[in-house]
Amino acid sequence: MKKRILALSVPAVAIALVLAGCGNSSSKSSDKVLQTTAQANVETVDPNRVTDVGSDLAVTQTVEGLYKQNNKGKIVRQSQRRS
Repeated sequence: MKKRILALSVPAVAIALVLAGCGNSSSKSSDKVLQTTAQANVETVDPNRVTDVGSDLAVTQTVEGLYKQNNKGKIVRQSQRRS
């Protein structure tokens, strides 16, 4: 009987903890901030001057879908890209 109660209570507690983590926070701030970790130091956020891995990852995450490289390797807006 005790094993059955334990077998039912452990998953119920786990589900309750997962659902509690999904709830809305009580913060009423209208500012939304995205926080992410950098694998390396970010030297620049200018897409045309990126030479290191950390800056490349940061630029890729922030301008994804807005800018692309053209055939000459220059960074241009997505709407100006030519195949």
